[in-house]
Amino acid sequence: MSRITPLFLSLFIGGCVNYIGQWHYFTDMYYSPAVDAQQIDEIGGRMGDMLPPEGSVAYKQIPYPFTSATAASEAARALNVPSELDTKRGARLYQIYCSPCHGAQGRADGFVKPFMPSILPLAGKEANANKLSVGEIYHIATVGRGTMLGYGSQIRERDRWAIAQFIKQELQEQTSP
Repeated sequence: MSRITPLFLSLFIGGCVNYIGQWHYFTDMYYSPAVDAQQIDEIGGRMGDMLPPEGSVAYKQIPYPFTSATAASEAARALNVPSELDTKRGARLYQIYCSPCHGAQGRADGFVKPFMPSILPLAGKEANANKLSVGEIYHIATVGRGTMLGYGSQIRERDRWAIAQFIKQELQEQTSP
């Protein structure tokens, strides 16, 4: 037993030493350098192959000409409402994206309302949204207004139109006096 203990101790301690040899070939394969996208290549000095393709949309950028939240009426005049919109799809998407805050009937009674009291109703007598056109609702859904952030980067354009159409034709007509 006394011979086994020193042998075991020497193997145990020897195994804990971090030994790196003297010769290092291809160190970047062992310690690979991290390179960010769009970063200039330090070795070759190239950037052309790291640029986004021409005509692509940059991350978190919306190809939408009206970026101001207060430009809803201007946007509504300039935008063309698609002729055929699927309001059934708009109803389904409304329940997914809008009802947590605005409620199933658009009365600002969604389950987020207690945490964000500034949520406004979309339908009912007290709703200022009754005065908005489909284009204005689409613009607000795209860019946002007040505490509502825009959904332009999360919901496809055609789906935002369908949601706006559903709000105007179905929700607001059901609850109008």
